Amino acid sequence: MNLKKNLPMIIILLFSFQALHAQLYKVYGYQPAEAGELEFVIWNSYIPSSDVSYNFFGSELSREGLFAHSLELEYGLSNKFGIAAYFDFEDPNDKYFITTNEKVAYPTHSRYSEPIERDCLPEGDRICHSAFIDSDGNFTYAQWYAIQDIENRLKPLEERIEFYHWTVPDKFAGQTVLLRAVLNYRRMSDSHAKYLGIPKRPTIEASRDEKVLEISK
Repeated sequence: MNLKKNLPMIIILLFSFQALHAQLYKVYGYQPAEAGELEFVIWNSYIPSSDVSYNFFGSELSREGLFAHSLELEYGLSNKFGIAAYFDFEDPNDKYFITTNEKVAYPTHSRYSEPIERDCLPEGDRICHSAFIDSDGNFTYAQWYAIQDIENRLKPLEERIEFYHWTVPDKFAGQTVLLRAVLNYRRMSDSHAKYLGIPKRPTIEASRDEKVLEISK
């Protein structure tokens, strides 16, 4: 086997194998950087709908409505060959601030209790709270066991902008729909109240806004 002749093919196969595991696979017209040239490219990817999940720092999340940002750095070794590096702009702590009903929360230290449902809310909503992390790296409601406090609570009179994406069903074409955004307050999750043996805490509406939309035909 002539290794020199087959080396380019081996490299292509290795990169092809890595592409199978890529979070966002891109195909585009390629013009390599010239020798000694450093090239910067920012990729903005939006996926309106998808049945495929992606790995978000160890958690499997839906790609539907995903708006991802990546940076590509490429350096030309010659006029034919170059090296490149890719960086994703994702916050690993964001998983604590998107509602989930998975059993990933602990009522005490994770060494001393079984996990319970974390939020007991509709999946995918934005939640503003403090995420307390114990010494084993798990989310806990017992803040006295926490060694890390990841803060995301709303400050008084604070304004935030959140982005949501959805698909309007075809049956609403030509009709008028009402879009409603609601901000609620709740003292603790229903699962935590159940663990403590107390009644569920009431949900209090703090604010709302509505907008009438005309759906095109």
